[in-house]
Amino acid sequence: MAAPKLTKPSELRADLYNTLDRVAKGERLIVPMKGGEVVMMPLAEFEAMRQDLEDLREFEDPLVESELTEATLVFSRLARKHGLTYENQVFKKSRKKSR
Repeated sequence: MAAPKLTKPSELRADLYNTLDRVAKGERLIVPMKGGEVVMMPLAEFEAMRQDLEDLREFEDPLVESELTEATLVFSRLARKHGLTYENQVFKKSRKKSR
């Protein structure tokens, strides 16, 4: 995923349709406002993030031993999805070797 691009509200207003079309095709934008910042992203990306959060919320309460297998599967799936490795019970960002 590419980093979100910073876009001024005036630029957004000037070319709203084309900007929304680019966002729908995968571009992410941050629009600074007086009251805070607004993030624009494709719906599919938002839904995937929301599903990840729902998966993680299942494990807010302490796990019993019978739930450990399910927890391991969920965390492994999230780790693979986000390029993380599981080392010594701590998730770390995996490092890709440059060629």
